Amino acid sequence: MTSNGAGVAHDDLAAVLANLATVVAEEAARNNGFRARLSEVLGVSRPLATVDGEAEAIARPATAGAAKPQPKRGRRAPGPWDPYTVYAEVGETGLTERLNELELEQLRDIVAEHGMNHDGKAMRWKTADRVVGRIVERVVDRAGKGDAFRSA
Repeated sequence: MTSNGAGVAHDDLAAVLANLATVVAEEAARNNGFRARLSEVLGVSRPLATVDGEAEAIARPATAGAAKPQPKRGRRAPGPWDPYTVYAEVGETGLTERLNELELEQLRDIVAEHGMNHDGKAMRWKTADRVVGRIVERVVDRAGKGDAFRSA
């Protein structure tokens, strides 16, 4: 048998842990002070209760030292359609016309979905015209990327 470095063979580890759990449970059943300290260390809400002479934990995680979960940040709905597809079909003027038909929140959805808020300002704008201008600017700019490598 090989040793795990702590003097206990790997084959015997399960038996050692089972014996340890039994001893702890028996002591918790006999000793109220030990039961209270064990409950505190394990983070259960109420002290360990005894059922038929064996200790049983009232399972509930501790809240004292636990980190508070961070609220999930809201994600915007996807835009009603893809502005790049519309631009490819009808051009800049057609894209502007289609964008002018949308409400401000729908325009913001497009901006968020396609990462068009590079300076953090577009989501704060109150007029749809400014947001439409940003979308058209970014779509035209990105659609033209790589033109230098295309043959004429």
